[in-house]
Amino acid sequence: MDIKPTALASGIQGIQRGLAGARENAHSIATAQQGSVAGLAEPLIGLKQNLVQVQASVEVVKTVDETLASLLEDFSPR
Repeated sequence: MDIKPTALASGIQGIQRGLAGARENAHSIATAQQGSVAGLAEPLIGLKQNLVQVQASVEVVKTVDETLASLLEDFSPR
């Protein structure tokens, strides 16, 4: 049985991309001109999108983990 790590790799990559985006958006927020509320909208929305991406990717990793644990349990000697 050949299990390809593509789902796990995709989940990890999604987490990494979400965290990288969050760092960029946080930097934009931290360095915004004082009193410039309009310039904050885009990075704040981006930060929320990054959060959702990381949460979804974590669910992918958890599902892969649970699936592999179930498969190993099914094939382990009793």
